[in-house]
Amino acid sequence: MLNKMPYKSFRLYFPIIILFSCLTLQSCYTQISLQKHSIQSAIADKDRIVNFNYAVVDTFDNDWLPDEGEYYLFRFDLKNINEDKIDRFLNMLYAKGYNITGAWYRPSITDCGESQSVSHPFRKTLAPVFVLLLSDFDDSIIQYNFYAVMNKPYIPCPFGVWEFYISQ
Repeated sequence: MLNKMPYKSFRLYFPIIILFSCLTLQSCYTQISLQKHSIQSAIADKDRIVNFNYAVVDTFDNDWLPDEGEYYLFRFDLKNINEDKIDRFLNMLYAKGYNITGAWYRPSITDCGESQSVSHPFRKTLAPVFVLLLSDFDDSIIQYNFYAVMNKPYIPCPFGVWEFYISQ
């Protein structure tokens, strides 16, 4: 009789414990809903033909990035982009309807320009960074290997950053 008593109480309390655990776990998650804005046309619009050019910016911080707009980073772990064709890539995105308000590219660099010395015999190469700023959130940009970031991105060692602009 004593052996069956814990089993009955276990059968009684087990569903309650499972229900309580599920409710507790559900309250730990926060659902974020982003507005969905997709480009209607996949074909380049002839009226949106522009030319992107760039100027090299040398700075020590990232304070010069604008506060307004939606930032996206290029995923270099999945694909590479030819440095010589970034301007044409931006021209194509703009022609397809993406409202590009800014773009920055920092090529891969070694050790932020620190000289090799006895204390730092091994040099580390930092991967390239390609930041795109759109005027509005647009989830369809992921097809071009970009992902949205919630905050203004940080470009490590922002020396020699290419800042792209539309030439008139």
